[in-house]
Parts: sequence; C-alpha cells; structure tokens
Amino acid sequence: LKQSKIQQDHLIDKIAIVDGGELFQALNERFREEQRKIKLTEAKLKRIGATNATPKKLFEHARKYLASPLKVWVNGDLVARQTLLKACFAEPLSYSRKSGFRTPKLTPIFNALSAAKQSEENLVEPRGVEPLTSCMPCKRSPN
Repeated sequence: LKQSKIQQDHLIDKIAIVDGGELFQALNERFREEQRKIKLTEAKLKRIGATNATPKKLFEHARKYLASPLKVWVNGDLVARQTLLKACFAEPLSYSRKSGFRTPKLTPIFNALSAAKQSEENLVEPRGVEPLTSCMPCKRSPN
C-alpha cells in the first residue's frame, strides 16, 4: 500500500512538472471538490441517524405512504413521485415502442403485498364450498 502511494505521488509530481502545473491544479481542485462532497454526505448521514423514530413508527409511516400510491402520485411533488417509483420498482421501467411498457420488476415489499392479495383471493368463502340448502327441516327415513 505504501509503495502504491509513493508511485501515485511520484506520478503526480511528474504530471505537475510536465504540464506546467495546470493539470496539477485541476487535480487538486477535483480532490477538494470530492472532499467537500464527502463532508456533505457525512453530515446528511448524521442527520438521518439523529431521528428518534422507532422501527414501529417507521413501518407505520411507510405503510400509510404505500397504502395509496395513486394519491401520492397525484398530490405529491417531484420528490414524492421519485420516492414512490423507487419504493415500487426494483429497476427502471423498460419501454418498447411496439408494445409499450414491459412488465416491471417490483420491490420485495410489493411482491409480498401481491402474494398476500393472491392468497386472500384463494381463500374459501365464509359460507363454505358446499351447495346451499333450504332452511326447512328435512324428513329422513329411519335407519
């Protein structure tokens, strides 16, 4: 690792000499910009981690958010719509000029919701599967 660092420093020194320092200045500016981005990202992560929401509260919020995606889509702003798309689809939607949108790959949460809905559709009705009979008492022959 130290050897690699020495080689990088040597290469940067060579570039600075050959190019009159312009490339070195550009690299230095790029390095500063990347450091600034890292600091901003770290600050954002600290703010996210500072929330006092419990997992139960977070789940409830997500459930309410995903319970009516059309309402979020119609009433939400661009950020809400982008968040909804990321929550619904595991990858960007693919489109074919001939057939329109292709079948999307859903996120695991929507796969689970879809499976739960299908299992509810396959349940036996509360009245059962036997044919309905009249409520009049039947006369049976004795055994």
